[in-house]
Amino acid sequence: MGILTPALVLWTRYRVRTGKEDPVRYGERFGKGLLKRPNGKLYWFHGASNGECLSFLPLLRAIKKDNPKINVLVTSGTRTSAELLKKRLGKEVIHQFCPLDNPLFVYRFLNHFKPDVCFRTESDYWPITILDMKKRGPLFLLNGRLSQKSLSRWAYMKPLFLKMLRSFSIIFPQSFDDFRRYKGLQLENIQMIGNLKFEGEKLEVDQGAVHKLKKEIGRRPMWMASNTHEGEEVYVLDAHKKLLHSVGESLLLILIPRHKHRLPDIFKMLDDRKLHYACRTAGKKITESTSVYIVDTMGELGNFYSLTNFVFMAGSFFQHIGGHNILEPARLGALPLFGPHMENNQEMATRLLKNKAAIQIKKPSQLSKVIHDLLSDKKRTEKQAQQVRDILKNINILEPTLAAIKKVIHV
Repeated sequence: MGILTPALVLWTRYRVRTGKEDPVRYGERFGKGLLKRPNGKLYWFHGASNGECLSFLPLLRAIKKDNPKINVLVTSGTRTSAELLKKRLGKEVIHQFCPLDNPLFVYRFLNHFKPDVCFRTESDYWPITILDMKKRGPLFLLNGRLSQKSLSRWAYMKPLFLKMLRSFSIIFPQSFDDFRRYKGLQLENIQMIGNLKFEGEKLEVDQGAVHKLKKEIGRRPMWMASNTHEGEEVYVLDAHKKLLHSVGESLLLILIPRHKHRLPDIFKMLDDRKLHYACRTAGKKITESTSVYIVDTMGELGNFYSLTNFVFMAGSFFQHIGGHNILEPARLGALPLFGPHMENNQEMATRLLKNKAAIQIKKPSQLSKVIHDLLSDKKRTEKQAQQVRDILKNINILEPTLAAIKKVIHV
């Protein structure tokens, strides 16, 4: 602990300098500067980032509805998730940045808040936090993920890994593949119900902003690439160049990069291809000469997904990324498109594909043809988008998950 603590402090301060940590609140990562603990029972929900936090919000609200007197603490690890939770929950809950998995930081945090119950999400396997929380109250793992890669990595510390997983009262696997891997570890505390992300809340939509955007776009044909990573913008922009010839020069691309610090590299790609572009944060409007509109703002995904019948969800052309949450556009009526690598969200990808409510693009060279076909046959595209909405309406994961939890904590 004495050796690692200074290194973690230096690493966090580096993240502050690079904009990845809140410069005012980064002390929370060390268990410092914490808000006052309210009197009464306190339930702790933790999600690493936006997607995980959105997935547990329906469960959080259901528990609060059953027992309004329960206090709720929510922790997350990113600045964007903190902003999201503030918008969604306001003063309804306490938000703190999660402490780093260091004995001193975790001890400070848990001794201060003394949570009665803890809900964690996906694959945030932090041994010190989990084992210490186990001494204080029940733990639940929501949307538990256990990839083959993660399993192999933990094989070197298998006794610790098993002790940590057995600390959960219930593990709710995200998919049947995850369920099989947990079962392979001879765990008894598993209940396979389904992916809570199917129950997740819609992204916020500002109808006034959507109206303005629609007015700027007018009758122009349009397509959208969201959550693009390094290496993927090349594929997207090359596809757009082809589409300008096959669809027409009026075609508009809405480009939403995953990491805004990469904008200079993206500008260079656009300049190299002689594509006229405008940036959202610069206050630029979409004009007739705008070929690519770059969305570099936070909290506006819902507005842009509401503009279209389909969205290409990037992060899916490379295995090391493994795809993003395709239900975010789907909940707003947009048909999700994605590449061959959806390891992080395989179950939802498989379910939507099986019901013809999504399109998988096997290789980048096929991107322009798929977009061309969707723009050419609007009726078929609208029909598939409607299928997405119908599927999401008929899924019930929340109620049985809540029922299983109630047997343990008697809400």
